[in-house]
Amino acid sequence: MALFLTNDVELWASKLPETTYNTQYATNTDFEKIQSTNPAVYIPNYDQTNDAGLAGNGHEFATRQCLTYVQHPSIPIANEINTEIGGRLLLRSVGGTVVDAVVSGSASSHTAPMLPPASGRQLPSTTLISKLASADTLMAGAVVERARLSQQRANAMIYEVDLVASGKIVTPNGVASLPTTPNFIACLDGNLTQLQWTDAGGTRDFTAGEGFRNAFIEVVNNSKLNDRQAGDSTVALGPYETVTANRYYTRKLIRGSRVVTAAITIPLNSTNIEWQKYTIGQQVTDVTLRGRGPIITGAIRQSVAMIIPKAYIQSIVPGDDDGDAVITINLLPIYDSVSGGVLKVEIVNNTAANYK
Repeated sequence: MALFLTNDVELWASKLPETTYNTQYATNTDFEKIQSTNPAVYIPNYDQTNDAGLAGNGHEFATRQCLTYVQHPSIPIANEINTEIGGRLLLRSVGGTVVDAVVSGSASSHTAPMLPPASGRQLPSTTLISKLASADTLMAGAVVERARLSQQRANAMIYEVDLVASGKIVTPNGVASLPTTPNFIACLDGNLTQLQWTDAGGTRDFTAGEGFRNAFIEVVNNSKLNDRQAGDSTVALGPYETVTANRYYTRKLIRGSRVVTAAITIPLNSTNIEWQKYTIGQQVTDVTLRGRGPIITGAIRQSVAMIIPKAYIQSIVPGDDDGDAVITINLLPIYDSVSGGVLKVEIVNNTAANYK
């Protein structure tokens, strides 16, 4: 009998969103392998009822247990940014239609706004597979609950994506010959990061001068969990000890009220004027946090970006960073009628189309 380390777990995600919610992919070429700094071993759990404490038993203990719904699987992913599966998941986090455009030569951009209310509340869904020895499960209907881009100093930019799934699972996963290595271009260099906005004075480049200490942009979709309805489908699990168990799963997993937050921490020096913009209520535009990597063609690099089209400075908080005086600029994203939301995701790579 073999024993395993937690980081022996393997994780795959579908290259493309599911064609309809909960319709899982089942062929090895449909999946990309994922690296993550926070390995998560998934074991299915179930909601249950029992009769403990009911009058009529003659005692306070349970005499039966009934399993009902598969609890929503939750898979966190975090790693250095990449322009393959990491970028795809970030695009799905906002959910709008991905627009492909040629930047130059073989370089293409893929930009998605937030899913507009007129298009409903169901974000694009992903099929996931988690495997560690006998803990081997395919999970359909996984949506991005939270996505975040962040960077500290000149360290490589990090993407974080938390996914939750419907509860439609297959154990074992049933997909033969899954990819054995991740497929992405590594080394998107923290020294090449772009962090900027545009204000009344022009472009404010936060990598110039004293630079920045850290920055992040994050979206939380507040997925509506346990949205259960009579008539929900069942999934057959097993056979275990020759018995097949049927358990329920939710037919949809829609977003709630979305929340986008962003902050930039910079050294406090004699030329900081951000508090003046804050005081007079000046609007800033195109707040961009972009991680960049190898050149594709000319000066065009592989890149991953979150962009807030319009924002106000919500507050400025003084602080300390390793003994240095700093200020943290907290931003309030505001609705942009052109993009139809408060956040866009843009990926630049050498994939021409069908990247979403």
